[in-house]
This record gives sequence, C-alpha cells and structure tokens, in this order.
Amino acid sequence: MLIPQAEARGGEARDEDAALGELLDTAYHNALAGLCDDLNTPVALREVLGGVGHISNFDLNAASAKHAKAFLDKINALLGIVTHEGQGQPTGEADPFAEKVDALIAERVAAREAKDWGRADAIRDELDALGVEVMDSPQGSTWRKKATV
Repeated sequence: MLIPQAEARGGEARDEDAALGELLDTAYHNALAGLCDDLNTPVALREVLGGVGHISNFDLNAASAKHAKAFLDKINALLGIVTHEGQGQPTGEADPFAEKVDALIAERVAAREAKDWGRADAIRDELDALGVEVMDSPQGSTWRKKATV
C-alpha cells in the first residue's frame, strides 16, 4: 500500500501519519509472527525491509518520525541488528554487573575443578536468575545476557 505524500509539513499530525503508523505496526507484528513461526527469518526480514521502504518513501514530519522511530526501536529490540554510536563500545568505566558475573564464573570454574558439582550448579542457577547464559567449552566458560523479547 502506497501512502500519498501530504502537502502539510511541520509537527501537526496528518491522516497519512496515522496510515504510516498502521503500516509499520503491521510490518512489526508480521515480523514477530514470522520469527514465532519456526524462526522464519526470511519473513521477518521481508517485513523489516518493507517497513524501512515505507519510511524512506514518506515525507516525514515530527508525527510520522515518531512512528518511524518506534518501529525501528521495536525491530531492533526484536532482532538486535542496529547498534547506535557508542553502544557496545568500551567507556573506560567498570561495569559492576560484568564484574559480578565474571567473579561468579571464576567461582563456578573453581568449584567444577574441585568437583564440587552442587556448588557449581548453585552458581549456574544464580547466574540464570541474573539473566545470564553460561556457555562451557574446552577453551573455558563464557557468558552472555539472555535475550529478552
């Protein structure tokens, strides 16, 4: 569905702005449905690209830009494909959460080496409660935050 370009500019809402919002909401929900259907990423990416196409073909004003930003933020939360400037970059400051997780991982590794399986399992449960996924390999244990959708 093509949205006709509006003559009005500025911050006032136009009928076309609401139509763009509805198209983007539909694209988001279709992308989510695709991922929920056996992780059908081609469907999800088709919907993302369709939504981006609608945005790029639209004469944005303040109202329609809010719809566009909301769509992009929701899609990014769903797929994690966009990083903003500075996001994920070292800041030089200590991360208390990462320090706590690293300490728990080190304690868990020591418990496993001592064959204290009960303590190792208890630490894994504590990490799980913090939303941390532990991956064990022959090279050692690593971790990441669990995805939330």
